[in-house]
Amino acid sequence: MVAAMNCSVPEAVAPRFGQAFAGENRRAVLTRLLVQALPATGRLARRVCLAAQ
Repeated sequence: MVAAMNCSVPEAVAPRFGQAFAGENRRAVLTRLLVQALPATGRLARRVCLAAQ
């Protein structure tokens, strides 16, 4: 199953995004960045839970 998502690159970072990922499929880039970010959210949640104990 594939979830649909609409998103835009904010104007503040659009020029740098365009330079960094020139010639790449934007959807593929955003998907790759999301996949890379997911483990970090779990680590953050664990740190917050441990700090609250």
